[in-house]
This record gives sequence, structure tokens and C-alpha cells, in this order.
Amino acid sequence: MERDRGALNHFFVFQLSKLNYRLIVFFALAYLIAIFFIVSSYFTGSIKKYKIGEVSKNNIRSEYTFLYSNPFEIESLIHSIESNHPHYYHYVENHKALFENSLKKFFLFLEESQNLKEKLKEEHFDFSDETASYLFKNKSLLRKYENRFFYLYDVLSSNYYIVDKLYGDEKIIKLQRNNDTVEISGAKALAYPMEKDFVVAFIGRIYSGMGVEFKNLLAEVLLNLVVPTAQEDPARRDEIVKKEVENFKNDKIIRKGEFIIKKGELINQENLTKVIGYSEFKKNDLKSKIGIFSLLVLILFLFLIYRFYKLENDIFKKESNIIVALIGFVFVNAIYYSTYLYNEIPYLPLFLMIPYALVSITMPVLLNNAKVSIILLISYSFFFVFYPSFDIISFLNLIVISFLTIYTSQLVKNRNDFFIVGFFIGVVEFLFSVMSILYYQTQLVLSEWGVILLFSFGNGFISAIIGSGLLPLLENVFNIPTRFRLLELTNPTTSPLLKKFKSEAPGTYNHSLLLGDMCEAAAEKMGIDPLLVKAGGYYHDIGKLEIPQYFIENQEGRNKHEDIKPSMSVSVIKSHVKRGVELAKKYHLPEEVIDFIREHHGTTAISYFYHQALGLLGDEKVKIEDYEYPGPKPATKGTAILMLADGIEASVRAYFQNNDRFTVKIIEDIIEDLIKNRMDKGQFDDCDITLHDLKVVSEEFYKFLSGYYHKRIEYVKG
Repeated sequence: MERDRGALNHFFVFQLSKLNYRLIVFFALAYLIAIFFIVSSYFTGSIKKYKIGEVSKNNIRSEYTFLYSNPFEIESLIHSIESNHPHYYHYVENHKALFENSLKKFFLFLEESQNLKEKLKEEHFDFSDETASYLFKNKSLLRKYENRFFYLYDVLSSNYYIVDKLYGDEKIIKLQRNNDTVEISGAKALAYPMEKDFVVAFIGRIYSGMGVEFKNLLAEVLLNLVVPTAQEDPARRDEIVKKEVENFKNDKIIRKGEFIIKKGELINQENLTKVIGYSEFKKNDLKSKIGIFSLLVLILFLFLIYRFYKLENDIFKKESNIIVALIGFVFVNAIYYSTYLYNEIPYLPLFLMIPYALVSITMPVLLNNAKVSIILLISYSFFFVFYPSFDIISFLNLIVISFLTIYTSQLVKNRNDFFIVGFFIGVVEFLFSVMSILYYQTQLVLSEWGVILLFSFGNGFISAIIGSGLLPLLENVFNIPTRFRLLELTNPTTSPLLKKFKSEAPGTYNHSLLLGDMCEAAAEKMGIDPLLVKAGGYYHDIGKLEIPQYFIENQEGRNKHEDIKPSMSVSVIKSHVKRGVELAKKYHLPEEVIDFIREHHGTTAISYFYHQALGLLGDEKVKIEDYEYPGPKPATKGTAILMLADGIEASVRAYFQNNDRFTVKIIEDIIEDLIKNRMDKGQFDDCDITLHDLKVVSEEFYKFLSGYYHKRIEYVKG
């Protein structure tokens, strides 16, 4: 277990180190936006805007089945119960010890203080001016009456309870003492602080012959030192009142899908009560869930990151794919949130308000991978669980639409096919609507069935229309080589760069078209994207546009390389890769297509000029490295196919043009020799092409080239 946890931690550290800071920010923003949508969906807005006598400006439809109480009735009930209940207090068991300590500190204070008047103010003692003057004169005498203070306090606290707070003329109060609750007559309860006149009279009854000034002094000392002997216990009273309220209150029920209030409805006490009850229920529901929801969303979010970086690393090596996946995630959460904002028609199933089909249509096209898209969509659907609008039928609808991607992604071959997919999704949505109506036992009239039918197919068709309209924008913004973009790129009538290529370097253009078709056939057999490989073949030599006359397929008459040194020729030939990449970026070609331009020669040597240099300069003065392309080597099966096609087609063409005894057996030998040569030179070390793949390539190239370069029968003219 510890080893697995350590491996997981190592994985996250490693993967985060590979992510750039911009992607980390994108991940954090996506998570925070999802949390914002989830939390916001639990708020009904301020209830202050709902005032009796005014008209409601929006609809509120319940996302729960719950009980609610009329707050006006509850308030009246609480007042009624409280008026019949005494207040509760708990006895301060150590009050005598507290008084004795206070008295001793007071006497010590009198003995140590020099400027007594100022010290009394500093210590917040409250004495009248007359008593304070009398105290200054007799402070040494006061110490002799220490026992009288104890006696007075003992008699006072034995006959009365000094309570910290009294409410009017209460006849009875309840006191918790020694684990028992006793009823005390209100006449025996004194409010703290006590009245001075009462304390003076109390002292007078005990010490009848005592002078007035001294009685006032004793009384004010007591008033300054006495603490409450009973303290109010409001929590206990509230608990008892709350229990009685729960017993007597009349709860009402609101069911899921029921309108709390409708737009344009006059607000009265009854529907305002529902709004208040619904708002309180949602707030309490959020309070109980927000912590665990935030944690679960984070765990699920991190699990998805781990799962896709671990198992779909090839797809998510490209930053644009990550951004597309995050945009899909945010959009899905936004439409979950929108179900809280808008739901006008009470009998309409919730999932018809969620254009989830839009994501399911566009995601596999943008990622060009149905399997990854399905897993992403299913993952997105699980976040619906965190929203208050969640219901099982809508959730199943999302799951089924996610799985539909297996079939719908195969239907989309051109942009018009989006409408076929829209119809297909519309049928599924209608079937789920019927399931929802049966499940919730909803009774519908014919016109309501018509609305459901309209929304079912509207969901599919509108999603298809928006999806087909959004795709060109997303393709260009993120430079994604979707099927449709590749179709446009491989069509000379819609590609400005191919038009330019055709007119300015026709020989290289025709060679590129041939290679594109060759590679497409092999890629299709190997199960990789044939259209991408075809586009790579069409554009791989686009760098020759800069100086087409230096490449043999565009030359007429004298070869320009005859006038320059081999080293210069090599420099010119090698430059077409760099210039091709620059030109492709200028025309905003997808990075996947640019990879074909960059990698199609790998680090192979330009053998013609290398051997020419050897003949002119000798072995010692010629380095093979100077006559090799700078690379990189092919990193994908597609670029490896193109490398083989480029070398094989050039060799076959040369044999065909210069050898009268050309046969298809020569094609087979050339293919076998060149594949072996590229393997021996380590040109496939950076890609995952297998021997089985190379066998498939060999067979397809042989089939293609033998059909293209076979000798025609010459017919005798008669």
C-alpha cells in the first residue's frame, strides 16, 4: 500500500513537472469554475426581492421533495409557547468562595492604596460621593467588620437568589441545582445588580441600631462585590421551546418538480412562505454538503487527470487537446447549472434542457478519438450528481448519450452528417422522455406530448447546428486537424497553399500527391488516421516552393546543381525542411501536419551528393554528418510511413525512368532494401512502428506502385 501511494505521489510530481504553468492555471480555473457552478446552484437568490403585493419576476421550481413550515405561524407559535414557559437558570455553586475572595482583595486594596479615590476609579468600583468620603475617613475601621460582611452575604444568599437577568414580574423561575430542577418563587429572585435601597433596608432589618452612613457603606461594598448566584440558561429554554414547536407545528410538503412560484404570479403570504422555506432548505442542504462536495469534486477531478495522463498520454501530449477537454468540462458544468436558472415547462423532463448532445457531437471530432471522448463524456456526467437538479433518469440519459458517441462519431464523415446525428439523438431523447413520464407517472395531454417531441428533436438538431457552426472556429483557434479541416487542407480548391504549390512547383506537387495517396492506403490498413497521413504527404515538401528549380522533379533542361559544389547543393536540399516548417506555420497548418514536414527525412544522408563529394575530395575530407538531415527522426507511425514512401517512390521512379528492363520484382526489392536500410540506420528508434506494421506498409506500397509503374503494352499500329 505504501509503495503504491509513493508511486502515485511520484507520478503526480513527475506529471506536474511536465505541465507548463499555463496548463496548471487552466486546471485550477476549471476546478474553481465547477465549484462555483455547484455552489451557485443551491441559491435561490435574495428572498428580499419577494414582497407581498408585488408580482414575481421569475419562476422557481423545486428540485427537491421536502417539508416546510410557515415562518409566520412558527413565529406566533414560539411567542405563544414562550409566554407559558418560565426562564431557566443554573445555580453558581462556588458563589460564596467568589465573594470571600473578592472581599479579601478589597480589604488588601484599601490597605495598600495611597490615593484611594483615583484607585477606586481605576478598579471600576462604583461608590457614591458621600459613601466614598466616608470610606476614605473610616477605611481602617471597615476591616473590623469583616465578619459582618460574611454574615450579611450568608443571610442574603440564603434567603434570595441573585440572578443575572430577570424578565418582568415573573412569578416562578426554574433553577438547575444539584442535577435537579426546582421551581423558585419570583419573590425570592433579585435582579443583578441589586437595588441599593433594598440592600440598605435588608441590613437595617438585621442591624437595627446601625447608623445610616455606615449602613450605606456596607450596602455599597456588598453591591460592588456580590456576584450573581444564579445565571440564566437560555439554551435550555430554547431547547424546550423548540421541542414543543416541533410537536405543534403544521409542516407542509413540496414535491420535486412543483413550482414554488411562477413568473407574473401575485406574491401573497402563502407563496412567500414557500419561497422562504425553499430558500432555507437549499441553504441548509448546501451547508451539509459543501465541504464533502468540494473534496469529492477535487478527488474526481484529480483522478481524471491521473487517468488520462496515465492511459491516454499520446492524446494529451498536445496542449490543445487538454484545453478542449477542459472547455468541455466547464461547458458541461455550465449547462448543469443552467437547469437551476431556467425550467419554464413543468412537465418537460430535465435532460431536455441540457444540450449535452453538443459536447458529444463535437468532442470526438475535435479529439479525433471516439474512445477517449466517450470516457471523458462519461466522466463529465458524474459531476451532475453534485447538483440539486440531479435525478436518475437525466443521469442515465447523459450516460447513454456518452455511449452513443461510439456510433455517432462513425456517422460524421462530412459536415452535413451532423444533422443525421442530430436526428439519431432526437430519437434517443424522445425515448428517454417517455421513460421519464412513465417513471414519474406524469399525465399529459396531446399538446404537451407535442412540446416534448419538439424539445426532444430540437435538442439533437440545435446541438448539431451549433456544433457544426462552432467546429470551424475551434479548429482554427486551437489549430486542430479535424477530419473536416484535413479535407479542406487536402483539397487544392480550398487550400491556398496547395494552389500556390501546384502552380509554382508542379513536379514536387505531383510527387507529393502521389505520396499522399500511397501513405493514405498504408495508414488505413494500419488503423491510423489516413486523412492526416495523406495531408502530411501532400505538404511534406512544401519547403521546395522557395527554390523549386533546384529540385530535379521541377527541372527542365540543365541541372542547376552542376554549377555549384556538392556541399552547397546539400545545404540547399536540406533547407527545404526548415523552409517548409516556416511556410506551414505562416499558413497556420496544424502542428500534426508540420511534424510530417519536420520528420520525413529523419537523419538520413543525401547520398547522391555525399558520394559526389567523396569522388571529388576523397574520404578524409568528407564527413557523413555534413550530408545528413538534421532530424528529428520520425516520432509517429504516420511520419515513419512517409519517410519510407518518399525514399521508395523516388527509387522506383528512378529505376522506371532509366531502366528498360524494369519489372514489378524490382519494386519489391527496392521496398525490402529501403525498409532494411532505414531500420539499420535507427530511423525508427523514436516511434512505435512494429515489424508487423512494416510488413503491412511493404504490401500496400508494392500493390500501389506496381499498379502505378508497371510497363504498358505497346500496340502495333495497323
